Amino acid sequence: MQNKDTNVFDRDSTSVNRKDKHTTRVAISIIAFTAISFVMRYFSLKIPFMPSFISIEFSVFPELIATIAYGPIIGATVCLLKTAIHIGIVETALISDISSLLVELVFVLTAGIYYRNTILGTRKRKNKSKNKSNIHRRTAIIKGGFLGIIPALIIQFLMANFFVFPMFDKYYGKYGYSFDKMLLAFNDALHRISSNAPQLKAMWQGILAINIPLSFIKLTLVVLITALIYPAISPYLHFKKHSK
Repeated sequence: MQNKDTNVFDRDSTSVNRKDKHTTRVAISIIAFTAISFVMRYFSLKIPFMPSFISIEFSVFPELIATIAYGPIIGATVCLLKTAIHIGIVETALISDISSLLVELVFVLTAGIYYRNTILGTRKRKNKSKNKSNIHRRTAIIKGGFLGIIPALIIQFLMANFFVFPMFDKYYGKYGYSFDKMLLAFNDALHRISSNAPQLKAMWQGILAINIPLSFIKLTLVVLITALIYPAISPYLHFKKHSK
């Protein structure tokens, strides 16, 4: 007959091992997603007819995946690590990276918190089929993502208007990033798109006309792609055969 005390110790040991294994897996996932996000930071796309200082990169995509899979804190950690590494390697990226970091944090935290609360609430219900569960998860990702886009774009506008472009003008004005030249580039871009485009007279108008719409399109694509693929990759992200 087995000693009950021994069984207790065995259960405690098993519990500790599970926690250690979980911690190790999360740490590996953070490193992996940070590396992917960092690499994607370098694959920026130049948009035809847009000013040379305007580009789109999708490093927020793995950050959102990490947020959905492991929670808002992990997603935020990936954002912070990616930005810290990039700033450490590319010193001139400090201004734009600080702004991008705030935008990304607001986006992934809002989306992640909504998703987490929605899914945790759903798990209390029983008899949900796998297909319905996947549909519900996709819906939660889309709703949370679009909720995150709104404050993210507000933060982006404020940072671009009151921090990024003023700092560019101050420190890089002699290299072609003065207010006058950047505003001229905004106007040229708009008039290439439409000859009837109004003349922009202030930087905030250029930000609203070009930066914000491009960011909206980028974040929308990120949300929709995440919603499409996440249920399929979830088992691999959680190191098990069945969906989370």
